[in-house]
Amino acid sequence: MFILIGTDSQGKYLQKYVEQYDLFPAILSTHVEIYPGKTISEICYNLINKIKVLPVEEDSNIVVMIAGGICNLTTKTNIPSGGYILNYDFKTRSEKVENLQTELKKTVIEFQDYNVILKFATIPPVSLFKKNERFSAFSSSFSQAQINDEQKNLEEDVMNVNSFISSIN
Repeated sequence: MFILIGTDSQGKYLQKYVEQYDLFPAILSTHVEIYPGKTISEICYNLINKIKVLPVEEDSNIVVMIAGGICNLTTKTNIPSGGYILNYDFKTRSEKVENLQTELKKTVIEFQDYNVILKFATIPPVSLFKKNERFSAFSSSFSQAQINDEQKNLEEDVMNVNSFISSIN
């Protein structure tokens, strides 16, 4: 059995964990691909290209796990001093959630041609304040009320998408 995990930067420590704790070395091989800043469809595209060149036998079981989605819901704004601010524009909330759900459905269809077991990890919560605290531009550009509103709306939308993910897994 071969397990292929695709993740955005939220899973950056997963590869080290998998290598350190080779949980089932006798029965499966695990490979982690990290795609920082990528959406679900971009992770899907990269994993399909990876599957095409995997050194596995045709009758091997391949499990594909995708952990991502926060990049579909948030945007990065470059700041002059370098780096970026991660923010959530709640004016387009329903559109972002619907688009992400559509990407998840399309991903299921894309992987049907490759005879794999496909699973999605739920999206972990992200603290906009913690992600951006290193940039003084963040706290000076947004009021605490704005930050709190963005955070609350992002958490609600992550919970909605996670419910959808649970229904398609």
